[in-house]
Amino acid sequence: MKCPHCSEKVHLFSREMREIARTKTCPLCGKPVKFGLIHSRFAVAFIPIALASIVLGLGGPFAAGFAGGMGAAFGFGLKSADA
Repeated sequence: MKCPHCSEKVHLFSREMREIARTKTCPLCGKPVKFGLIHSRFAVAFIPIALASIVLGLGGPFAAGFAGGMGAAFGFGLKSADA
């Protein structure tokens, strides 16, 4: 994952990211960040996967669950805690 402030790579299992606090600090630049769902990345992943699973004939709850799971997997990342 990349820090939204300094654009440097931050490891998910680093000491700072394993803290229980809701707002974390970037280990490189020291600015506050949050781990959460980035809606634009979720939509970019969800819509094509949902359409592809419908075209391939995987309709119903399976297609919705698969597309939602993949969208969530690609949609999580670091956001600025200031906003």
